[in-house]
Amino acid sequence: MKISKALAWRVIAENAYIVDPRTSELHEMNGTATLIWKLLERGEELEKIPERLCDEFDVDCETAKSDTVKLINRMKELSLLE
Repeated sequence: MKISKALAWRVIAENAYIVDPRTSELHEMNGTATLIWKLLERGEELEKIPERLCDEFDVDCETAKSDTVKLINRMKELSLLE
């Protein structure tokens, strides 16, 4: 899973802001989503992302896994990932 090359993005004050010039949309991500975004950008394996969330935040592994799947699916729907 890769971040679409068509996007421009920056992290400001721990939140990612993603601009999609294809749709003229701006997407703002909270801290958890920003961490997932950064991990994807670094090429982290999808299976390891929930573990990283558990390490970083006070969340159980099942919740981290479920939330990661939901966010990845939403990013795909928005064509933020290829």
